[in-house]
Amino acid sequence: MRLTGLLGERLLSGRPSLARALAAARRLYAGAIAQGGMAVSGDAEAPLAVRVALSADGDVLLRCRLPARLGAAAALGAPGLPLTVRFELRLQLDGASGRVREVRIEAVSVNGRPLLPRVLSDLVRGAAPPGGGADPGGGGFEAVLASLAPWLREPTS
Repeated sequence: MRLTGLLGERLLSGRPSLARALAAARRLYAGAIAQGGMAVSGDAEAPLAVRVALSADGDVLLRCRLPARLGAAAALGAPGLPLTVRFELRLQLDGASGRVREVRIEAVSVNGRPLLPRVLSDLVRGAAPPGGGADPGGGGFEAVLASLAPWLREPTS
């Protein structure tokens, strides 16, 4: 199993690496909510809206949307900085076993602005430090926000 980025570059290989990246993303999300740095818009129990489709070649397409508000004020119910992350994933299945062979990131946008492939690659690679430990830079939520800062403004068009 491997995860490939927007340019087809290999970001992660093997189920353990993917599991560490997903676990790190869950910890980051839970920490941001617990610390009041982010409030989910809509259903707090199931904030991620997912549409599933099948392609003609047998791949599974996932279109996901996560609406939220950033900032301490958002946790108190006041308007925070709006954030909507949309991403599309293509799951390529093994023809013989039906198991997922590759997860390909097809598109990622933050507030309607496409995320640069390099920024995405750096975020994913940094989310799964070797050995599954904490982020060695200790940046966590703040580091992700700093990386995404240019995309956090509402689109003007």
